[in-house]
Amino acid sequence: MRRSLALAILLGLISVPGAGQENASSLGLKRARACQSALDYTCAEEELAGIRRHVADLAPEVQITLFRLSAETALASGRKVDADGHLQALLEADPSFEPPPGGWPSGWAAELEKVRATMPDREPPLLVVHMPTDLHTGTVPVVRAHVSDRSGVGPVVLGVGGTEATRIAMTTTDGQIWSASVPAPQVRNPALLLWVEAMDLKGNGPARWGSEESPQRIPVSNAPPKPPPPLVKRWWFWTIIGVAVAGTGVGIYFLSRMNRASGGSDGVPGAGRLNVEARWPSLSD
Repeated sequence: MRRSLALAILLGLISVPGAGQENASSLGLKRARACQSALDYTCAEEELAGIRRHVADLAPEVQITLFRLSAETALASGRKVDADGHLQALLEADPSFEPPPGGWPSGWAAELEKVRATMPDREPPLLVVHMPTDLHTGTVPVVRAHVSDRSGVGPVVLGVGGTEATRIAMTTTDGQIWSASVPAPQVRNPALLLWVEAMDLKGNGPARWGSEESPQRIPVSNAPPKPPPPLVKRWWFWTIIGVAVAGTGVGIYFLSRMNRASGGSDGVPGAGRLNVEARWPSLSD
């Protein structure tokens, strides 16, 4: 029975290549963290160097942890060349790696970005779409998207509809916010189907918001949009009227006092002049 159990365990280890190394590496990483916490970077580097000799046998997430701890140890001990090598390996394993907020000194974060700038760009652009809302049949909504990429942004396309969609080239004035208008005939109840694709100048992508096969659905109402409230129902209308009336009354009072003092006789006011100016906001406010 014992021999059968031992054989089963042995076969299990053989059938999972690298399983023993994976466990040994996890223990080594824990010891390296303990050495880092004690500021013993020589100890930490010895543990990490032993694990790096078997890096090909490790799972991707364990590799990322190994490269991050190796970079931190090298940065803390002032070994810049080693640090850059570990940062490069880290970014190859995880191109979007970012240190935890406040977890790295500013100098370490700057070195990370310096190495990142030398790495080949294989990532699609970052795409954030501002979805239009409160749509009504026959209106002309504008779709806006924030697109960025360290290699530069290539074509950005707005798709209207699903299969055999209309493709509209989005444009930008500042290189960051891209926009395009949806033709009014295509804005119909019950929903407007939209999607956006963006490429970078290296041909990476596309980054997608929705797709031609699975577009975003934005509800469209058949009811006409509500007209703006009439002028007399705007809150600022009566505020301005009140201020104007109050100002006029005060002006008349002081002008009357001044005329009495400067030219009137027997309490009769002298000649005077009052100029009143009113400014009205535009109806579009």
